Amino acid sequence: MIEISFQDAKEAKALYERLNKQKNALSINYIQITYNQDVENKVRVAIKKKKEIAIQTALIPVLVQFVLDRVEDAWILSIIENEFYFSDIEEQNQILTIAHSLINGQYEELPEAKEIKSRKETLRVALDSFIHSTISFSFESFLKFRLRDYSQILLKYTEMAIDEYKLEQEYQNFIQNLRDYTVNRTPKIERLHILHDDQFFFYNESLNELKYSEITKHIDRKLIMNHPMYIDSNVIAPLVSIAPKSIAIYTNEIDHGMVQTIQNIFLERVHIYSKGYFENVKLQQKI
Repeated sequence: MIEISFQDAKEAKALYERLNKQKNALSINYIQITYNQDVENKVRVAIKKKKEIAIQTALIPVLVQFVLDRVEDAWILSIIENEFYFSDIEEQNQILTIAHSLINGQYEELPEAKEIKSRKETLRVALDSFIHSTISFSFESFLKFRLRDYSQILLKYTEMAIDEYKLEQEYQNFIQNLRDYTVNRTPKIERLHILHDDQFFFYNESLNELKYSEITKHIDRKLIMNHPMYIDSNVIAPLVSIAPKSIAIYTNEIDHGMVQTIQNIFLERVHIYSKGYFENVKLQQKI
């Protein structure tokens, strides 16, 4: 008999329902799962035969997913607040969202995230070394004393998420400062055309390409001094210094980081077109 006790009746019921669902999905009739909510918060699993197979195919996979679904977020939030002292609920949730993205592999530019051990495999190993056909234990005690490796994995993800959150906050502050700067600056060119073809090429209202010397002469040196770590001297610095009323970008990579940054700074002033459309615009200009 395997007996798992819970402090929370809802958690006990949730595990009971998941175990029964797994049992039915696998058509295993030699497992009996019982839970009496009115008496005690304990889930009992009696395995009549093929005990090791039942543990490996039914019990452990359910417990692994149970921890991931019902425990993981609470642990990450606890790390955020108690280890890194972020007490604001909104900040906590933003960091948690980033942690989810890291876990799901959405930060491809961070290869170190891929090097972190598998959460599922770490949980499986912990359960495999602990669960036997005859055992009685507290679920909360198991979490506290048997999942050190798993908690270290969550700590790593949380640390990375906080680093990304801080970088995002710095980026947003940087963008807002440039927005404020452009609002109060007199435009040097009314409408600027930008062709993105590996590099970024500037064109004036008449679609004549602007030489680098023509572009850089507009750069406000104070701007670079105030943002030495972030400002791009080839695109962003001259563009913000020129502060055009309207910007047309011709690109086939609308998700390109520089294109996104220009959009974030100038907002509704920016209009995006395909790179091929640029030749049509030039042709119309000549007619």
